[in-house]
Amino acid sequence: MRFPELRVLRLSQKSIYCSLCNTCNVPAFKEEPPSLIVYTGGIGLPIHYNRFWAMLEHLHTVRITVGYEKDDDSQINKANENLWCSECDHCMAVMYADEGFRLDWVERKKNAQLRPLALQRVEWRFVYVEVPA
Repeated sequence: MRFPELRVLRLSQKSIYCSLCNTCNVPAFKEEPPSLIVYTGGIGLPIHYNRFWAMLEHLHTVRITVGYEKDDDSQINKANENLWCSECDHCMAVMYADEGFRLDWVERKKNAQLRPLALQRVEWRFVYVEVPA
């Protein structure tokens, strides 16, 4: 392991990995997302990130800045009842239409078995990007 003592990880990227469809996309939202989404208590990372970073025993804060574009389908509001953590707009529009699936998925994100043990805070920031058609 290259960074066994890593405590704070900052990432800045245009696209993000969707844990539902396993693709990288620029997130798209109907309206401007909140400028900052903060999760505490070990939640807030995409499921695959939890798996990959679980060995980082001291990682307690992750700050992710990600690009976003506008579309007509999905949104994140301040209540953030879906606990958004990188799902793409297509998956949110198609899969979240099934209320049973949506509720199960939110619970799965809350109870991820494998995650960095010391993780206490995950911050998501959004920067508007224009994606060529």
